[in-house]
Amino acid sequence: MKKWGLAIGIFMVLVLVLTLTLACAQPAPAPAPAPKPAPAPAPAPAPAGPKPVELTMWSAWAPNTWTTKPYMHWFIERVNTGGKAVNISIKYIGGPEVFPTMEGMESLRKGLVDAAYTTTVYHVGLVPAGDAMKLSRLQPWDERTSGAYDMMNKWHQEKTNSFYSWRLPHDGYFTFYLQVERDKPDMKGLKIRTTPAYAPVIKALGGTPISTTPDEVYTALERKMVDGYGWPVVGIADRKWEEVTKFKWGPPFYTSPTGVWYNLTKWNSLDPKQRDFLTKMAMDAERDALAMWENDKKSEVDVLAKAGIKHIKFSPADEKMFLDLAYEEGWKDVISKAPEAAQYRALVEKK
Repeated sequence: MKKWGLAIGIFMVLVLVLTLTLACAQPAPAPAPAPKPAPAPAPAPAPAGPKPVELTMWSAWAPNTWTTKPYMHWFIERVNTGGKAVNISIKYIGGPEVFPTMEGMESLRKGLVDAAYTTTVYHVGLVPAGDAMKLSRLQPWDERTSGAYDMMNKWHQEKTNSFYSWRLPHDGYFTFYLQVERDKPDMKGLKIRTTPAYAPVIKALGGTPISTTPDEVYTALERKMVDGYGWPVVGIADRKWEEVTKFKWGPPFYTSPTGVWYNLTKWNSLDPKQRDFLTKMAMDAERDALAMWENDKKSEVDVLAKAGIKHIKFSPADEKMFLDLAYEEGWKDVISKAPEAAQYRALVEKK
């Protein structure tokens, strides 16, 4: 029995040794795979551009006249091309057939239209001091640095809920056309079609101002109801007035009070990027329109010559007398109606 017990013990020891030997001979288990890195966060979506806006624009003149055709439509095209980047565009809705010429600024104030291409001459009842714009001796870009632009803008914001954007850079903008030949700055006995822009000049020269709409001028000349008219130095052929005009009279005077205004509420609702864009377009247009104006004046010389209209030029002394009178009477008239215009005068007269 002892031998069997010893044999069994030895057997058990051998089994244990063999088991341990086999266990040590097994390869070490493979390490657990490293965890995969977390996916990179998705890039933030690009910020959305400004909400698309289409502004409606009205003009004080018919769409095919020289005032609107080369300047207003040109400006709209520039805005619509460049404005794609900031989702802004302008749609032209029409001229006097939509709102009468003298009611355009009031329509803008009420928000019936978003933008207006017009002139301060047509809304002196709303902004009396705005009539001073025609008397500036500076170009529009110089008015921005002198403070005159901000002052004019402030008056329009307060009185018409409009934002004054820019004006045409046209010097020597107005002139007179007569049916009678006079070589001196004298209008005694003459009836001259006018707007508020140059009525004080006509009175100071002894003439009688007659207010009519542009559409009535041809008939008034044909029927001899007036002896002449005031108008910008270009564009009479748009209305066929060269057919009933004999003389261009004296030197051109004043500057352009024609430009673009936006409804202030609409302007303030625009995205800042859209306002910045429209401001840049305005400042570019002020400068770029100057070359167009010079070409227009040259073309008008040919139009007048072809129509047989004679230009009556004054002597140097008479020309100076006329221009001095035109500006002094202009300032006297504006300041009498709007004393604050005296502040504007100090900002727009050349030093």
